[in-house]
Amino acid sequence: DICVVDEDAHVVRGRWDVTPAIHLHTELHRLRPDARVVIHNHPYYVSLLAALGMLPELVHQTGSLFLDDMYLLDKYDGEIDAPWRAVELASQIGSANLAILANHGAIITGRNLAEAVYRAASIERVCRLAYDVMLTGRTPSPMNRGDMVGMQASLIERAADVYWAGAARMTIKADRSVLD
Repeated sequence: DICVVDEDAHVVRGRWDVTPAIHLHTELHRLRPDARVVIHNHPYYVSLLAALGMLPELVHQTGSLFLDDMYLLDKYDGEIDAPWRAVELASQIGSANLAILANHGAIITGRNLAEAVYRAASIERVCRLAYDVMLTGRTPSPMNRGDMVGMQASLIERAADVYWAGAARMTIKADRSVLD
């Protein structure tokens, strides 16, 4: 079910109401023209690191996607249920495409749906791997920053579309009615 809202978060079309957290989306869109898609979610490993008040250590090439593109909001004080609160949060996030809210979850942005969904799926894997590496108590092998910069560009340019196409095929295979 899709709900269409106007720029002030009033429902224009759809069967359901929207969460008061919709202001996270509207205000990020206002402040960041590049943030055409905003995803807010609470996946387990992202939430686990959020509970620890930390960003994931980038220990695998997929983490390159988030190189210099993460923000930790270490003082998240509850529901963003008003535009003024969302403006404050969006201002703190700045240009980062990933924000982890302490004791909460994540906000992910993208220029398009494929990019945002790829980031949202990838950050959960990145956080899980970072957490599992932490549990070993060992220091991970360092990655070369230059390699990470190149990988980041490649992941944004190519992997997002490949991931999106695969996810669409799996969804259609599971339920052809999504095409109706």
